[in-house]
Amino acid sequence: MFSTRLQDFIDTKLQLPGAKTHVVKVNSTRFKAAGFEIKRCHENCRRSFKIMEKEVPGHFVERVTCWILYSAKEIIMDSRASPLVSEEQFRKMPEPSAGDFEAEFHCVLRNKSGKLVDPTPDMNPKRVVRRIVVEPRMTADLLDKYGLTTPENIASDNWARLTPVSGNNPDFFKQLKQLEFYKTLNYIAF
Repeated sequence: MFSTRLQDFIDTKLQLPGAKTHVVKVNSTRFKAAGFEIKRCHENCRRSFKIMEKEVPGHFVERVTCWILYSAKEIIMDSRASPLVSEEQFRKMPEPSAGDFEAEFHCVLRNKSGKLVDPTPDMNPKRVVRRIVVEPRMTADLLDKYGLTTPENIASDNWARLTPVSGNNPDFFKQLKQLEFYKTLNYIAF
């Protein structure tokens, strides 16, 4: 049942019908020790790519944009583990239901053997893996080329009603339209 609801979320909310999920290891201890920062995935991937290109040329072949998929249980666990959420805030937090999901825009690396590698540490020190779905419509190169910023999270309807988006980050689907417009003009951000 969980996988059916998750696939429905991917098909309808992310509008990626038939996309499959991947599991990537979160190696937070090693990368955090090397100065990689939480929530700075695009910078961490650029930096990793550059470092590895000097040490082992051709090891990483591309930066891959994706969505981290969070279930209701993970949303609760992350809130509980966050140093930014007080006990009182946690008690007041709306209770997600079993069908609630949230997707956070993210970036990982693909190595020459095709394996996805995630250099970004997680805010929840207990997280050992992330479940992701690759985002083919807005690649890391296109994000950089057109000067776009990280889009707002996408959530299931119930979760979005309980926790409305802040509006600080742009709407992903509006960005896709903007991206198509830029491509037709061959616009390049400086």
